Amino acid sequence: MSITEQEIINKIKNTSSLLKQLAYPVPESYFVNKDNIRAIVLGADPSNFSDNGKTRTMNVVFDLPKLDYFRSIISNLNCIGLKLEDVYVQNVVRNYCVAETGKNKHWFTFAELWKPLLKEDLDKLDPERKLPVFATAKIVLEALLIDKSKQLKPRIYYGELKYHSPEENYLERKLIPCFRHMDYPYTKWEDFNNFVKTVIG
Repeated sequence: MSITEQEIINKIKNTSSLLKQLAYPVPESYFVNKDNIRAIVLGADPSNFSDNGKTRTMNVVFDLPKLDYFRSIISNLNCIGLKLEDVYVQNVVRNYCVAETGKNKHWFTFAELWKPLLKEDLDKLDPERKLPVFATAKIVLEALLIDKSKQLKPRIYYGELKYHSPEENYLERKLIPCFRHMDYPYTKWEDFNNFVKTVIG
């Protein structure tokens, strides 16, 4: 029996050890036309503390279709021939948190709660599992890898032309780094950029 989004939210709210970190309705996934989707893009979580340290909420992941939080990602995707209307965008952790992703000691606990629903949603979207998945943060890769020891440093992925095969990750799809960090735009890593084009076909 599949778990629903509301059941996950209730579990988080009712578990004191998770600090009741959900305070708002979760943002919706983003897509334009499911029939035209060519790739999946995964963020970490919707938390954003740019409003004087308070979480800024949004109706849709990354506040799409506005590009304020997605500009570096869409720049990478454009490099390999993908546009905003070509992608399905979702977060691994859908609930808001009270700490930045990298400082949140509960983040991986949340990820384990949300991963089954994520996989179910993606399998409904793409039953043959042909669509590649782009991970926008290192923590997303870590959450999805079956063997965490296979995770590499960002410079290794980009410099040695690496990605993760479907057999290596929970989603059973091609899992490709597409980091938001300013050190890893595809424009600065031409070999990796060209490599990704061959991986996605």
